[in-house]
Amino acid sequence: MRTLAIREAVSELKGTHPAIYSTDESPGIWKVCPLGTEQFATVAHNTLNLYSTPEINEGLGQFRERKTVQFGTEAIAVSKLDRSHLVVGTVGGMLQVQNIKTGEVTNSIQEGYGYGFGSAVPISPYQVVTGSAPRPEHFYGKCGHHVQVWNLATREVQTRHRGHTGAVYSVTPLANNRFATGSTDGSVRVWTTEQDESLRMMQSHMEPIYSTAKAGNGKLLTASEDRSIKLWDVETGRQQGYLAEPGSKRRRAHDMPVYDVSTHRQMALSASGDGHIKLWDMRTHQVGKRIFVNNGSVLSAQFVSDVKVIAGTGGDLEASNPLRHITGAELTENDGHLGFFDLRTA
Repeated sequence: MRTLAIREAVSELKGTHPAIYSTDESPGIWKVCPLGTEQFATVAHNTLNLYSTPEINEGLGQFRERKTVQFGTEAIAVSKLDRSHLVVGTVGGMLQVQNIKTGEVTNSIQEGYGYGFGSAVPISPYQVVTGSAPRPEHFYGKCGHHVQVWNLATREVQTRHRGHTGAVYSVTPLANNRFATGSTDGSVRVWTTEQDESLRMMQSHMEPIYSTAKAGNGKLLTASEDRSIKLWDVETGRQQGYLAEPGSKRRRAHDMPVYDVSTHRQMALSASGDGHIKLWDMRTHQVGKRIFVNNGSVLSAQFVSDVKVIAGTGGDLEASNPLRHITGAELTENDGHLGFFDLRTA
């Protein structure tokens, strides 16, 4: 089991406020996944880590690592399945359901079609939607990009959806057995579990889409390498607006690619290669807080509660586009760490 070195910091961000950092030996933390207010999980390279949420007391605290699980290939997808379980997907095509408390594997599926898993998100207690992984041709050979709905009870593919021409990093459940997927082909597609073809496609981003999130009232947010966050109407497929910095002529949300976007109540949270996370007011589409995390890429940021967020980083800015380094590349320059922030004082 890897060791986790803990360091506690207060003033590493702009201003002084409680913040906790943990330096990890991993080559970038691809995803952070809250599992309630008391614990969370991360995937970093070929490792899943389960943690207890730190307590912040006058700027000091620590992460308590409870369990580490290692895989044979990169794990870049993790989601909460239910109160007791999470699901993890690897580039090599392993889909596992694990007990949150013990880390014990309770279900395992080895995908045999050569797509791998770039995303894995439950849409019901027994169904998980997966998107194909970024699998460099020189490493794995030619393979297609598909979205698949898995039945966990039978361990079989229920439906397979074709249409994307790039890796699928993001799946967002929608109402009425529908879900949305975001791809490195720059498009978002809306699907139903009842048919193979997509219901509609939205394409406005000029670069890969790394994250999608529900924004309430039938709306969807998309975050892209083109530095923008766009708002869509799922029912019509029309773009409804942007989350952008004031005065940005190109309507950019960040100065570098946006790797993650999440929502909570009337707020949105974004993470970027510019080293910042930003809090947005979804009523006005304006930025409310800008938090400088570090001098490297922030690959993932999620709400833990109304006032607390957690972020995972991917190393130096010189390591261009960490998400494209997955599989068959040297990743040691992208050492990651975790940051835990209280929005009331950030």
